[in-house]
Amino acid sequence: MSDPPLVKDGPAGHGGRVTLETALHAHLAACGATHGDDRGVLLPLRFGDPATEYRALRDAAAVVDLGFRTLVTATGEDRAGFLQGMLTNDVVGLTPGAGCSALLLTIQGRVVADVRVAATPQAILLDVDLRVRDALVAALEKLLIADDVILAAPAEAVALLGVEGPGAAALLGEGIAALSPGAHLMHRLDGVEVRVVRASEVGGPGFVLHVPVSVAAQVWDALVRGGAVPCGLEAVEGRRVEVGVPRIGLDMDEHVLALEVPVEDAISTTKG
Repeated sequence: MSDPPLVKDGPAGHGGRVTLETALHAHLAACGATHGDDRGVLLPLRFGDPATEYRALRDAAAVVDLGFRTLVTATGEDRAGFLQGMLTNDVVGLTPGAGCSALLLTIQGRVVADVRVAATPQAILLDVDLRVRDALVAALEKLLIADDVILAAPAEAVALLGVEGPGAAALLGEGIAALSPGAHLMHRLDGVEVRVVRASEVGGPGFVLHVPVSVAAQVWDALVRGGAVPCGLEAVEGRRVEVGVPRIGLDMDEHVLALEVPVEDAISTTKG
């Protein structure tokens, strides 16, 4: 699987540690973003005043670089049944266009990864934090025996963008407001086909866009022209903590039981 570009001793590098740039790094730096190292990924911390960015997240519309997350595709005839046994939510019941949040747990019930699951006619898309992607794939592949399942990176490199806030649906356009949590559709934005998923980093009325890397900067600029406020990690973290959304690697990991964090929406109690 392919990663974002590697940069040694980047702007926030320490002692030669290898850090990762997001697909939008150079474009957002040119737009005035101040970047910082977030556990090995260079992310925009702020574009100006974090308080203004926070208010956009809460009250209006904001656009966020979600380059710390990535996609894994699961294909093959057995993909739904296999993931049904591996993840905490009801995957086999998902029809194309539907989705859900889920967790991958250790045998003791501790959290390996949080996953946004999206079903398409050809695949199941797993949206996962970049820093636990390899652990997710390794854990799943370890249990693949005779199952017809292939785990891979998307055929075309994809960047993830967040559009957050009560104004997000109107900004994205017709048909978006009707999406239920986890549901997704293909949508044309500034002439670009993107997948829009109803999901939020801060537990609000937000969406995650799957955008081809080659046109990610174009889509970002179109969202800003439409009224979205560029928003950095400082504001996102402030809002996330305020509303109590746990983040993998900070609030949950392989030392934390799933029942110790507020992840009820990611766990099915009826799938058997």
